[in-house]
Amino acid sequence: MKLPISMEHPLMSVLHHAYPYAILSAYEDAQAWISENYIHISVLEPQQVNQASVYMGYADGYTYINEGRANAILTSNAADTFLLSKHDILDLLIYNIGHSNYVVLFVDEFYLPSCRFYQTNHYLHEQLLYGYDNEKNILYGLGINNAGVFSELSHEYKDMAEAYHKGLLCKIHGKIEWAEQNRLICMKPSEKLDQFKYLSEVYESKISQYLSGTLSERDRFYSPIFAPGTLHTGLSYTHYVFSHIWDKDFGLFRHIHHLHEHKGLMERALCYWEKNKLIESNKLSAKYKDEVCNPMSIVRNYLLKQMQIQSNHDEQTLITVKNRLESVLESEVAILSDVCG
Repeated sequence: MKLPISMEHPLMSVLHHAYPYAILSAYEDAQAWISENYIHISVLEPQQVNQASVYMGYADGYTYINEGRANAILTSNAADTFLLSKHDILDLLIYNIGHSNYVVLFVDEFYLPSCRFYQTNHYLHEQLLYGYDNEKNILYGLGINNAGVFSELSHEYKDMAEAYHKGLLCKIHGKIEWAEQNRLICMKPSEKLDQFKYLSEVYESKISQYLSGTLSERDRFYSPIFAPGTLHTGLSYTHYVFSHIWDKDFGLFRHIHHLHEHKGLMERALCYWEKNKLIESNKLSAKYKDEVCNPMSIVRNYLLKQMQIQSNHDEQTLITVKNRLESVLESEVAILSDVCG
């Protein structure tokens, strides 16, 4: 038994972006909502520059999607810790998946043969589980495989049970208290996905907000602005990267990769708008792909290649990245300004 998922255009950098996106992308009726909400990108700048958190839309993590549950496209519920202590974990997984719930489970990846930390490091990390086979005793999921790639995975029942129970003793996670309180999270798409229709008058304001680096009141409500730091959103996120490109602790590749993935999301949004006649031109998505997505991919691959040669970026590498990124930004502004008329 397997629930639908889509790996056609996966988000690979942060799992709390990747899992909701992989779920919703499998449902055609969710595409309108995705094209509206995954085009925004924000970064919360903390006091320590290497701890910045990047957000996409407000389908971020496993909590923000619950605001206004009556109208939520994807709800999430964390299992009560008392419930977890009284029931067999495999029974809970099979029961929830059988009732159309996608399950995010925090486990110690040290005990999962298909995962990257198998027999090397103890790390409490989440796995998305979307299917099971009682004859083969296998759970089907998404996660980071032992080659470090986000992919579909298979786990034997006994391995997952051990990874879960041993994970109760594991204290290695970036947000350990939150992970311990949310060991098992059920996510379920709305039964009325067809109600999330894209409004033709919305897309121009969304693009305008992206270009100006602002958020609507509704989007700002869903953004994690309660955390300490400065929120940079839309194109101001790119300018934020420019301002820290020389900081050695910035984690430049992570941000370049986020920008690379975001351009793909924006291109797919433009394709959706063209397909549904929400914009007059039927060539903007192709132009965006040629002049923004492909050059951004070149920047990402160049930086990745340089990282394989040397761990620290030399001045010429940073200058090259900055110049190419500026060119991408200039093209993106020109194309998206045409969308807004």
